[in-house]
Amino acid sequence: MGLECTPAGPVALHPLPRLPTRLTVISWEDARFTGKAVASNLEIIQAGLRKARAVVVIMSGDYLAHLRDDLNHKQETLEREVSPQSRQNVLIEAGMAMAIYPGRTLLISTGTLRRVTDFEGLNYLEYSDSDAFRDALEARLKESGCAVGSRQEQIAGAKR
Repeated sequence: MGLECTPAGPVALHPLPRLPTRLTVISWEDARFTGKAVASNLEIIQAGLRKARAVVVIMSGDYLAHLRDDLNHKQETLEREVSPQSRQNVLIEAGMAMAIYPGRTLLISTGTLRRVTDFEGLNYLEYSDSDAFRDALEARLKESGCAVGSRQEQIAGAKR
């Protein structure tokens, strides 16, 4: 859903392993407390976005998609090919986060994905289980105003 950055201990953000940050993840259950007994999905997403200091959108290729031939007027080869695409709800929620908090939304892609034309030109982080990825994520979270501990600080703390 989103991230509320606090000075609490490190929290793993599933499915990303070993994030070198001190973050509190806002889960769907946390966000659903909207003041209404029965809230819509949209209200829950809006509440989660309001609570979050940063939004991390994980763009994974869960769906396979292509453009129908009768709509491919330019006869673009890439549009005819079936390719991985993020789930539709993720694309909508990413768009909401980008519209409301463009400076606090981080896009992470997991592999080669079908392009999202409205997101073209935006800088994604390419996920990898590496120190370089974790350092880049840490830097982006700091840029969005989160108080995160460096990987070196956490390594030193774990050795104590």
